[in-house]
Amino acid sequence: MCAVDNQGRRTTHAIRGFESSRRQPVRDVLRDSFLGQFPDDLVEQFIDESVLVDYPKGAIIYHATTEPYAASLVVRGVVRTYITSADGRHLTLRYAHPGDIVGLVTLVGGPSLAHVQALSECTLLVFKPGTIRLLDPDGTRIGWEVAQEMAHLIYELMDEVAVNAFGTMRQRVAHHLLRRAGPRGSAQPLLAPVSHQEIADAVGSVRSVVSRTLKELRDEGLIEMSREGIRLCDPARLSLLARVW
Repeated sequence: MCAVDNQGRRTTHAIRGFESSRRQPVRDVLRDSFLGQFPDDLVEQFIDESVLVDYPKGAIIYHATTEPYAASLVVRGVVRTYITSADGRHLTLRYAHPGDIVGLVTLVGGPSLAHVQALSECTLLVFKPGTIRLLDPDGTRIGWEVAQEMAHLIYELMDEVAVNAFGTMRQRVAHHLLRRAGPRGSAQPLLAPVSHQEIADAVGSVRSVVSRTLKELRDEGLIEMSREGIRLCDPARLSLLARVW
């Protein structure tokens, strides 16, 4: 499994049949995903036939229309799915955290116009269409489980479309800060480890506009700037600000 880092270099970090010390974290995260609802022996077989891949920060994990069809379970780190315009602007469609699956739609619908990028050092468990069928040899459950997961992803995408189509710059920035800080209900401190440029890329704007918006949010006591990123001081108010429907 290859990736392209943010300097355009090719990197390879694939591990099949990985050691037990790395296997347990995969089990733990997989159990929190919709794939973890199947019997233990089938889950172990699924892991055996998948590939564990490490990516550096900035690596392009999937490039639109150029990668083989595969989906990935995020084991460690954060990745984003995004599209690009003809003039090079980015628009983030989704952030995926440990336990989330990216690329699921390609298993059914083929190549996508979207890209997937590692926003931090991350580890993914990569699997292909035939591998996911190992979880349900009779074929009686997996179709419904995938359909439910796809429905969840559609609702997430509707939120992203609404914010980017109807939201003000303040609403779009607040929304992406919340999503970047972690999944809803996360027990971790709400810190978005992002730069002004990364937020600009996420919302399809330019750095100067985003910097002015962040200064406004800071002056209102909603966020704080730190060396680690942007700390969310009042997530509840940010959530209210980000709502557009």
